[in-house]
Amino acid sequence: MLSLAIRVLHLNCKLGRKITKLFDHGNSIKKHLRSYYNQKREIMRKVIQNTVFIEMMIQC
Repeated sequence: MLSLAIRVLHLNCKLGRKITKLFDHGNSIKKHLRSYYNQKREIMRKVIQNTVFIEMMIQC
């Protein structure tokens, strides 16, 4: 009975480690995505600013 309990605990420990690894992986992916979207947003902002500037130049 005791050995069964120990085995179950061991399995839970392994599973817990796998789950925490998965969560860490997910968090790093989230960070990468966030930085990617921030970069994209910055690029879009610059593009929009440039097009507005060009339109103003054309109007002048």
